[in-house]
Amino acid sequence: MKRAKRVFAAVLSAALLCSCLPFSRVAAEPQQADLSFAQQFASPQGTAKPYIRWWVTPGLMNEQETKREIRQMAEAGFGGIELVAIVSMAPFGSDGWNQCMKWALEEAAACGITLDFTIGQGWPVKTPAVSDPDDVRSEQGLFYKNVAFTATEEQMTYQTDLLPFPDEQFEADRSYELVAVTAAKQIDGKYDPESVLDITDSVIGLETSSDVSGASLSWTAPEKGDWTLFYLYRQGISAKSSTSPVIDHFSRQATEAVTGYWDSALMAGELASLYENNGGNIFCDSLELGQKDKDQSAFWSQNLLEEFELRRGYDLTPYLPAIFISGYYPYYSHQKETDAQPDFDFGSAGSQVREDFYKTLTELFTENHVSVIRDWANSHNMQLRYQVYGACMEVTEPSLATDIVETESWGHKDTLDMYRTQSGVVHMNGSGLYSTESAAVISLAWAQTWTGSHRAGNEKSGPYWSDDGSNYVYTDNGNEDAGLLYHYNRQLATGVNRIVLHGFSYKSSMMQSWPGDSFMSMGNFPNEWDDKTPMWEHIGQMTDYLSRVQYVMQKGQADVDLAVYRNYNYEGYQAFDWSLNEIEQAGYTYDFTSPALLNLDHAVVTEQDGRMVLAADGPSYKALILDQRNFTGEGGGTVASSMPVDTAEKILGFAQAGLPVVIVGEAPSLTGTFNGSQQGMLEQQQRLASVMQQLEQLPTVAVIESRQGITEALAQQKVAPDASKEEPSALLSFHRTDSDADYYYLYNSDLNTPVSQSISLKGEGRPYLLDPWSGEITPVAQYTKQDGRITLSVDLQPNSNLLVALAEDGWNANSPKHHITDTTADQAIFDGDSLALRATRAGEYTASFDNGLSTSVKVKEVPQPFTLDRWSMTLSSWSRGDTPLDTLKTELGPYELDELKPWNELEGLQDVAGVATYTATFDLAEGWDAGLGAEIDFGRVSDTMQLTVNGLTIPNIDQLSNHVDIGRYLQAGKNTVTVQVTSNLANVKSNYTQEFGLIGPVTVTPYRQVSLSVPQVDKGILEKVIDYAQQQADSSAFDQVIPDVQASFASALQQAKEVYRDGSAVQQTVDLAWQTLMTEIHKLGFVRGDKTSLRLLIETAEEFQANISRYTPATAAPFTEILNAANGVYDDENAMQSDVAAAENNLLQAMLNLRYQADKSILEGLLAEAAKIDRSLYTSESMQAFDTAKDLAEVVFDNPDATQPEVDDSAKALQQAIDGLQAVNLPSRETGVQSDSSLITGSGNVKTGDASVGIVFSLFALAGAGLFLGRRKK
Repeated sequence: MKRAKRVFAAVLSAALLCSCLPFSRVAAEPQQADLSFAQQFASPQGTAKPYIRWWVTPGLMNEQETKREIRQMAEAGFGGIELVAIVSMAPFGSDGWNQCMKWALEEAAACGITLDFTIGQGWPVKTPAVSDPDDVRSEQGLFYKNVAFTATEEQMTYQTDLLPFPDEQFEADRSYELVAVTAAKQIDGKYDPESVLDITDSVIGLETSSDVSGASLSWTAPEKGDWTLFYLYRQGISAKSSTSPVIDHFSRQATEAVTGYWDSALMAGELASLYENNGGNIFCDSLELGQKDKDQSAFWSQNLLEEFELRRGYDLTPYLPAIFISGYYPYYSHQKETDAQPDFDFGSAGSQVREDFYKTLTELFTENHVSVIRDWANSHNMQLRYQVYGACMEVTEPSLATDIVETESWGHKDTLDMYRTQSGVVHMNGSGLYSTESAAVISLAWAQTWTGSHRAGNEKSGPYWSDDGSNYVYTDNGNEDAGLLYHYNRQLATGVNRIVLHGFSYKSSMMQSWPGDSFMSMGNFPNEWDDKTPMWEHIGQMTDYLSRVQYVMQKGQADVDLAVYRNYNYEGYQAFDWSLNEIEQAGYTYDFTSPALLNLDHAVVTEQDGRMVLAADGPSYKALILDQRNFTGEGGGTVASSMPVDTAEKILGFAQAGLPVVIVGEAPSLTGTFNGSQQGMLEQQQRLASVMQQLEQLPTVAVIESRQGITEALAQQKVAPDASKEEPSALLSFHRTDSDADYYYLYNSDLNTPVSQSISLKGEGRPYLLDPWSGEITPVAQYTKQDGRITLSVDLQPNSNLLVALAEDGWNANSPKHHITDTTADQAIFDGDSLALRATRAGEYTASFDNGLSTSVKVKEVPQPFTLDRWSMTLSSWSRGDTPLDTLKTELGPYELDELKPWNELEGLQDVAGVATYTATFDLAEGWDAGLGAEIDFGRVSDTMQLTVNGLTIPNIDQLSNHVDIGRYLQAGKNTVTVQVTSNLANVKSNYTQEFGLIGPVTVTPYRQVSLSVPQVDKGILEKVIDYAQQQADSSAFDQVIPDVQASFASALQQAKEVYRDGSAVQQTVDLAWQTLMTEIHKLGFVRGDKTSLRLLIETAEEFQANISRYTPATAAPFTEILNAANGVYDDENAMQSDVAAAENNLLQAMLNLRYQADKSILEGLLAEAAKIDRSLYTSESMQAFDTAKDLAEVVFDNPDATQPEVDDSAKALQQAIDGLQAVNLPSRETGVQSDSSLITGSGNVKTGDASVGIVFSLFALAGAGLFLGRRKK
């Protein structure tokens, strides 16, 4: 746990969160901070509460209803309201508009709820201050007209008396500007980037660029060939009839017109203080720039050419044709699957010009629009929350300029990687909040639920939800209702931590439709989350859940395993897989990072917890992956994300500092810049290639072929997930850390299959379960701890989640002393402050504890599980009352059910919506007071439910698992279960039927609970051994003990004392402590030895060593080794008497074992004589004997360790073989060779030199010194 380094980050995050609060509530926040975690978790406040979008209708609103709805939302548990006027009878900023805002602001202040406001009416951004679509501050497009011209020797000059206009989408009768005329030569189907020319100066008679009616052109091509001339025009692209055109999002003038209108029209008089005291957010929805009917144009701004040259260092004008891709720029016509083939192909140079163009747009949007609105909002005590995606710009750079980053589920289609395109911004800049607009799903008007519902009659052969890896909700057969919590639970797994529900409408009756106007449902979007629908009956428990999850997910700082490099200019969900990839299945978390993020000051590599990480005070990435590949229309296939050279050099520095880097496939090769020329582009690419080559050679870098090898490469670099799973699964996680605890969000992302497995969480202390439904905090009863990790079992139903905190003792009021490490029972729990086992069958069960001890308990008979089939149901049906705004609630039933089914399958209830109440009973021979409890599983329920057992309401049950422990509510005899279930209005308002009600099956599983007494650790022996050891340490004899034993004894004694004082020490540790100390006590007899005689023996041995070459290697080598060992003993101050005596004996024996090398001179002479013998003169039989003797003599002669008898014997044998040689055709008694008889003794032995008597004399001398093999007493 990186708590020491996280204090500043936590304080900064808290400060940023507090800055989001309105003035009226700032004073109250410190009181919240003074509360314990448990108190704040039970009742979260401030930014932890969910927000909701409110579709308001200024001009149709009245004060009473406006204030009632705000008060209703505050009482329901929402922390903020985002006001969006999708329909308005009062113009934006008019008196009627301002009156409605004044009512809302006054009531919000009274209720302690925050209001957020859109920067304009609708989106993209508009303002009454820019009302003319031909105003240069309105959204601009660049159009082209291309004309082919073939320059030949006969005709090199192109001429026209009338400058042509672009075809179709350009409106020549509107205001326009001729930006440029350019030319480019086409070679083999592609345009040559070296040939491009700005030929605007060739236009004749142009008085103003806004009128070309009198202009002509005459241009002479510089060389023969196929040329194309491009006429480039700027024009506003909003409809000519529009009175509220979209502003130019790249123009500071346009943005300042927006903020200026706010100052003059919306914040005049007392409204300014109301807005500032409210202190909410200015909100901008997703960009969605461009017009679908102008999809041949490119984004443009009045001063773009000047800005481009200032920023990129070259003139874009001659290269303008390269930026055009039909259908690419407008959001609603964007071909998101690929970067489509450009209209004019300039090869790789064209793609790099476009990246320069997108980069310039990104910077202009960030500096002239986002930052301007943010600074203005901050000056009025507001913050900017902006969805900066939806255009051809890189998203992290403008996201960094916002106060609050926001994403959405609808536009991203629940694709996890789309949320990660911005998550790195939140985690790197420490802003704390990652907001989301959730969970709009088209075609689900009135039909969305909290927990998911099935369409009636939509039967499938397999699981209801797809199990082929395709998107659950957005299917080819129409969108499905997986429930709002499904969308949000997925987002939480990427670090999103505040929801803005989408949404509900002001209760008006303009459309005369019950239960009131729903303007988003007119566009087939959900949903009404207010009191117009039955689901509102349970709103409190849903907002409680959201608040508690968000409170935890906003704590401290995110800890993310990996950073994945990505540099892309038009983010869309189509670029990513919806299903989980390999690294997600393996348990890793990751953010996408970009050049903008890696350029932050704190994007540095430092050591943390023994390893090198990136941004230690932020997400602490443990590795960087270069993996993301983008489609390209030039040549097909994909290329790695472009990478500026300075970014590559930073990454090289990271790897050199020790950060693991994994390169998937080919390393980046494009730098994202044309750099002014083909040569300049190539030079940048060569620099990048050089850096990548250096990078690939580093030991911290792995290069792999495909994504399938990432997890193996990470494992080799010892990079493990913070939440490490025992096997790949659909379980997702997210980790946050503050100064007090580690927090983990665990989520089963599969809608079909439960997850049951062990998971190892990085962190210290004890694990606690944080129940976001009830607000309870419960210590985990069974887990293990090892190497800074805590391992526990996770069982999650589909779409269910779990919050776990790891914290030291004292973090929670209930900090148990011991826990269970293993048990044979079904479950181990904490009940109050004691451990207990639960079992569903009779038998004897064991439990092992963290103190190393164990115990067993017996469980008596337990009733068998049973199904509750018979239910009585009543239904409060919601329908239109006397007016479109009145709801009539009609009580229907009771209906006696022998089996559970959706209520739409009951006669007469097919088109009914409302609140159903189900009641069932069952008998038990014993109750909770006798240790008998039960868990109840409700199977399928749609939508939300409340549960009562024996008249007692069980607070806020888990709406996702539908599994509840009802043990403490049970009694002997009859037990009554009552379930209340709500629906939406789909079966009344939509054209299809959804399944609602208690659908089941409902299963009751009884259990017996047995409390445990934890066996206590026995320290009696340890205490006695410590007392004895202390007495020995205090005695004078201890000073005579060798130093090593003194040191190890003192260490063992100190450790034993620490174990004795440690109240959590397990029995195994206690026993090991006294046994180790006992061993040290036994060593106290190890006193220093007398080395006098050893010194004398070594001195004599050194004389032998000086002439060691005279002795055989077989005896000299061990002698030298033993002599060295004896010297070691002599020099060792810890050597005891036994060590000294052993050294003496070993050395003396080695001296006695020394043997002189044998005299081989005679044998050498015989071998020389034998070599001269002419083999042709002797019989083969005699030569065979001769060869045998000669071979043996050569072996003995070559053996340095041969003894003298071995040498003499081989010489004698060779002499006899020579004497025995028989000449051919001679009698056998005649010899063929005469040897030198002087070499042979009278007895027939070979003569040798005189034997040395040196060793004998030495031994006599040693014996005289009293050293002869004597063993000393200790």
